[in-house]
Amino acid sequence: AADRQQSITTKQYDSHDSIVVTQEYRLTPDQPGRIDIQWRFRIPDRVSDVQTQLPPDATNVRTSRFRQTDDRTYEWSGNTSTAAITFTREANETTDRVGPEASDGRLKFVDAGDWAVIRRQPATTPGYRYPRGQDPGVSLRSAVAGDGVVGDDLVYLGPHETSERTTHGQQFRLVVPDAANLATDREEIFESVTHASNRLRIGDRDESVLMIAAPTSVSWGVLGLQMGSSDFYVLADERVDTPDNTWVHEYVHTRQDLDSSDGARWFYEGSAEYYAALLTLEQDRIGYDAFRDQLERGTWHQFADVRLAVPSTWRATGANYYTGALVAGDIDRRIRLATDGEATLQDAFRRMNREESAVTHSQFLEYVRDESGESVADSA
Repeated sequence: AADRQQSITTKQYDSHDSIVVTQEYRLTPDQPGRIDIQWRFRIPDRVSDVQTQLPPDATNVRTSRFRQTDDRTYEWSGNTSTAAITFTREANETTDRVGPEASDGRLKFVDAGDWAVIRRQPATTPGYRYPRGQDPGVSLRSAVAGDGVVGDDLVYLGPHETSERTTHGQQFRLVVPDAANLATDREEIFESVTHASNRLRIGDRDESVLMIAAPTSVSWGVLGLQMGSSDFYVLADERVDTPDNTWVHEYVHTRQDLDSSDGARWFYEGSAEYYAALLTLEQDRIGYDAFRDQLERGTWHQFADVRLAVPSTWRATGANYYTGALVAGDIDRRIRLATDGEATLQDAFRRMNREESAVTHSQFLEYVRDESGESVADSA
């Protein structure tokens, strides 16, 4: 068995004669909270063996031309060009998130039976053996059975309408499920996020952005959630004319290409919350008083002992959102004043995005110092 395992290869390719594994997501309306996943295999003639492992939580396994060899491992029976494995997984996930992006419920991903907003599951690359010819490699693909949309990191299953806009080098896709009631017109959502796309000069933009308007008939634990590089969902009843514009907040996350140490981790949510308010103000969707009140939340008495560079002082309080937005805004104001508007916090933000390693507290201060001088860095 050890020798056989060593001879199995798991390289990945994408050619016309490769092993093609299509991972298809399927609703199970009679079992809310669960989805079916089918792995369909197309196998070239020169491949003699294929093995694959199911996820630990896979149940109700059904196979076609595969046989089980141990608890989670299945082997292709050979002599066919196609084969399949179908299994069931739990779809619902919960969260204990706090802060302005938190909602009253607990759900983070959900299957409601006739629709689902779920995390895209990584497909297991199979092992295989080929006695002749070149290595065929493996091509992994994703699909949905019936209506739905597969993004890079999020999946929506169910009937829906999709609208698209292309601007500033980005294609925006807005998925509106039939079960969702939008509180804001689609054009207003597009205008809000594309304005943010234009105004944020903090590094490269993703070619495409997937936005899902999540139906509000379940008890969500968050108002919105961004996944991977450029996928996010926002509850359908969230508006764009408020200082906590969740559509822009989640879009800002798609532009954050940074890793951070504990000392700079507050910036992730703090900057998203600040720019959601600032860019909404710039669009004249809110007045200055609403913008000021939004940032003033960072001065609430429960945050008096918070030190943003020390996460243990703000975990489970939401201070990284509230106080983080206020601090980001104040540093931005000081940079603008010190440079007569020639520089802003975005200049430091851009350098954080370019950093290949985790950005530290001292590096963040260094970027602020380089853009605006010693006195602003001391204040920061």
